[in-house]
Amino acid sequence: MGYYYRKVIKNEEINYGIFVDYLVEKYVDFLKLTNLDKSSMVVKGLNLTVLKYGDFATSYIQRIITENIENKNEVLQAKKKLNTVMESYSARNNATLNFNIKLQQVCLNEGWKYFDVNEYLSDFTVGKGILDRFIPSGFDHHLCDSVEVRKMHLSELNKIQREMK
Repeated sequence: MGYYYRKVIKNEEINYGIFVDYLVEKYVDFLKLTNLDKSSMVVKGLNLTVLKYGDFATSYIQRIITENIENKNEVLQAKKKLNTVMESYSARNNATLNFNIKLQQVCLNEGWKYFDVNEYLSDFTVGKGILDRFIPSGFDHHLCDSVEVRKMHLSELNKIQREMK
């Protein structure tokens, strides 16, 4: 959302790859500010996006980035611009996976444990992305909150806990 807010609302010329690097840097800076013991820190990567279907994804992002704009003409202009700059679903997922790869490397360097659940969410068929059963039916950008999704997270955390023993 932040990428599109900067690109559409703030009219910043921003490269997707550079934005991913910026986000990893900010995330790591935040984690380093915590007083947590490095050996017990567990970092979770990003989920593949549930904003899978074009019109839904565009509408959702447009609503979020324009929520503080009262002028209807400005909202319309933002929507038009978003439609021209919106990356494909595959490109957005690739950015997520790229973020996770970079974050995982930093975690390895810092001695932090890392996990993500994307292997459960998708079979990684190009263009297919997240499986529909993990997409909420409402106007939301989070994974469906289900027993299955919670088990994914617990499974990965249990693996880490076993490795730490």
